[in-house]
Amino acid sequence: MQVELVGFWSFVICHLLFVIAKKLANKHNKIYPPSNHNC
Repeated sequence: MQVELVGFWSFVICHLLFVIAKKLANKHNKIYPPSNHNC
């Protein structure tokens, strides 16, 4: 149970970081890798 929770949160944090990075890249008009990211 606890291990699954840790895996879930690590995935959520990774996804949030990717979304933030993508927004920053769009703000600076930089080409960013496609959205099929791997955590």
